Amino acid sequence: VAQSYQSSSVGSREFSLRLLQMISIVYHDVAVHLYTKYDGGIRKSPPDFNPQIPTPIPPPGMNFPPLPKMPRRPAEFFHESYMAWKHYPHGTADVVGYWAEHQLFGAVVLFDWGTPGTEVTRCALTLPQPYAANMMAWLKDVYIQPIGRHHIFKLSEAQIRNCIPTPLLEPSPGRHDGSETFRFQAGKYAIRIDPL
Repeated sequence: VAQSYQSSSVGSREFSLRLLQMISIVYHDVAVHLYTKYDGGIRKSPPDFNPQIPTPIPPPGMNFPPLPKMPRRPAEFFHESYMAWKHYPHGTADVVGYWAEHQLFGAVVLFDWGTPGTEVTRCALTLPQPYAANMMAWLKDVYIQPIGRHHIFKLSEAQIRNCIPTPLLEPSPGRHDGSETFRFQAGKYAIRIDPL
């Protein structure tokens, strides 16, 4: 990754994507390391701990069905779309890593590598729907995975143009400033896509 970053020309799309990839990998790995070093976090709940929603008191003459048990959270810090810890190489520590990336970058970003080990062909965001349109100005190739669902789709060119300010559509050759940089996350095991 570092070699690909160094080989790319400053200000190019490849340069920005490789930089984003390196930052996100380091940030994720630091969160995984700290979670592992402190053996699962600072405040630990007992293994049988399962918080319950208080049962509402029904009005006289009415009965409410019992509320379902809340699923146990895999870690103290988590992102709702990344809780399948059994699928991740570092297990629960990766759940915390994805949470940390979301806190830093505001989204979880995935990469489509095209030919393995060569160039990045696309970058994908996982954002809550209300925030997706605001973040689109940062990327041209966008796939959005709304929180709570496991569906990824590509936006049409018209949808992307509606969300991207005109100056960002065609940057000047050789120009590179803060408005064209990325600020999100990457991960090989970031999301499980269930078949439809």
